[in-house]
Amino acid sequence: MRRYWRPLAATVGGLSLPLAFAPFDAWPVAMVSVAGLWLAWVDQPPRVAARLGFLWGAGAFLAGTYWLYISLHIFGGAPLLLAIPLMLGLVAIMALYPAFLGYALARWHGRDGPATWFLVLPSSFVLVEWLRGWLFTGFPWLSLGYSQIDGPLG
Repeated sequence: MRRYWRPLAATVGGLSLPLAFAPFDAWPVAMVSVAGLWLAWVDQPPRVAARLGFLWGAGAFLAGTYWLYISLHIFGGAPLLLAIPLMLGLVAIMALYPAFLGYALARWHGRDGPATWFLVLPSSFVLVEWLRGWLFTGFPWLSLGYSQIDGPLG
């Protein structure tokens, strides 16, 4: 059971992230979700950290972009066998960003201590979110900063 807590924590943390956004506005969930991911990354080899980042991202974007299925299938008239793979494809592509971050952090800053936790990790997370919103025409959906607008960090 011990070997399953990290993947489970990453997936559940990602699935819960959309609760931090409207209409739920449970802004502390974003902090707990990201902190859980960061804890799951501790002392992991790069490939495992990438897998955990992918699970977190897949959970977050699957739960946060469910409306794509509705837009494609219900309103757009796309067949079910096209709408689901398109949605899952976008979810997988967006999950590559936290996967890359997990790999890079484990590879180059794996056991650096407080400098990694308080400087490198948060700034790298912001950089990856900025790239996600800008690179390849961008998809800034579920950027963490938006979840904090109504909280004390706003």
